[in-house]
Amino acid sequence: MPPEDDFTRERDPRQRTTARIIGLVVAAALVAVGTGVWLTRAQSPPTGIAPVTSTPSPTAPEPSSPTPTPVPSAPVLGPGFSVAEDGMARELVTFGGVDSYDATWTWRGDRWLLARPSVSPPGRSGAASAYDPLTGGVMLQGGRLASGELVDDTWLWDRSTWRLLDRDTGSPPAAEDSVMAWDPLLNEMVLVIGRGSSSGGTWTWNGSRWIEQVGGGLPSGTFLVGLAVDPATRTLLGASCCSVGQGATSTWAWDGTTWRAVGTGAGPAFTVALALNPESGRPLLFADPPLAAGREMWSWSGQDWVLLTGARLPAFPSGAVTDTVDGHVVVVGSLAEAVLGNPQPLHIWSLSGSTWRQLG
Repeated sequence: MPPEDDFTRERDPRQRTTARIIGLVVAAALVAVGTGVWLTRAQSPPTGIAPVTSTPSPTAPEPSSPTPTPVPSAPVLGPGFSVAEDGMARELVTFGGVDSYDATWTWRGDRWLLARPSVSPPGRSGAASAYDPLTGGVMLQGGRLASGELVDDTWLWDRSTWRLLDRDTGSPPAAEDSVMAWDPLLNEMVLVIGRGSSSGGTWTWNGSRWIEQVGGGLPSGTFLVGLAVDPATRTLLGASCCSVGQGATSTWAWDGTTWRAVGTGAGPAFTVALALNPESGRPLLFADPPLAAGREMWSWSGQDWVLLTGARLPAFPSGAVTDTVDGHVVVVGSLAEAVLGNPQPLHIWSLSGSTWRQLG
């Protein structure tokens, strides 16, 4: 269209009015159509899409629950744990040790169980423990806390929890690596104080507190690693790991009043455990494999220790226990030596004749 035609339409008021009216009608129609479509969509959402009525305020996601650490099926313990046989429950009880200071485990013949006592001794290593038939539980005494403090408290495991029996009331001196055993000949619990104490000595339990035995001292530097009854001589034997100046095992007999040296000093250079073998009726002495000539075992003849060449230790022993129920001596230890910062899975072996059988 030529430019002059546009100029002419602009100048014609009737044409401008008609065009304006038509534009208004078309705009109104478009608004009506748009409004109807919007209303239709608001009232009838497409299939599969939920109508949105409001915009929810953003919320933080729910925190996920932490996954609980699985309960181990067997103990992994460092050095210094305590072990004793609970004669009434027919089970072994272990407590503490480096890296597992406050754990209580029980062995019931076919599996380990981690106990969940409502009360427990402060975690420690180097505590003495033994079964007391009068109270019907396993007693635990002394040791070194994880903080390094030596303690003198006494506890009782009653198969469901621990009970404090004695502390700071004329108790034995605080020490670690003490040894404790029930003496059936004198019908009393005997405790021989270990390292860390200047007074040491021998104590007996009267059912409510410890009583020091005046003649119960041992030569300075002599520390026992275990106690066991010798049925042949009817005495309670104690073996030391390494007497100062001797570098070998020394053996002592307790008559209820004093200790006296027995034997000639035969035995391994370093002893780790002592226990009565119900089969032979003789105490057995267990050597420390890295320091002795192999995994040695020695039997008490009534006068001296005799090397058993046909039966060798299956592992690194950490403790030996007399299984009075099944009539065997049991060794608790690990396949590799447990040292500070390197705990090891705990295993159990039972000795029958000269053959070791792994139980767990």
